[in-house]
Amino acid sequence: MTLPYDLEHVRSRPAMHLPSVTFDTVASYLSGIDAATGYMFLMGFREWLIPTANGKDNLHWTGIVLDLAFPGVRDPEAYLRESGDHTHAIAVLFDHLTAFLDRRQEPTGMREIYARFESWLRTQEWYTSASPLWLSNDTKNHERK
Repeated sequence: MTLPYDLEHVRSRPAMHLPSVTFDTVASYLSGIDAATGYMFLMGFREWLIPTANGKDNLHWTGIVLDLAFPGVRDPEAYLRESGDHTHAIAVLFDHLTAFLDRRQEPTGMREIYARFESWLRTQEWYTSASPLWLSNDTKNHERK
């Protein structure tokens, strides 16, 4: 799936659509679309990013994208402010968003995104039955009655 028409234009010509071409402005624009769609546009995006980044589950999706854009950098937000490399960060954001939307549009895409996230969770030593979001693999407890 390509990006929706308007987003493809924002990606290719951001200065024509946004007041400033910064990572924060683009992220805010996408968050606005998400809010306008009842938080359905980006549903699953963070859960898709976490296994892709192999972690960073304590971050908002914007922080995960910056970590992917600047791997090995201790503080990607500070690095972005200092370097001003917004073009690269925006490109990484749109690359990951496009890949996510492609996956999500598949018939079982959303289910696979969350299953992949759950699989990643189960590899984390801190994810135990005491975790607040723990899901049991016991199918007997999940059968419909």
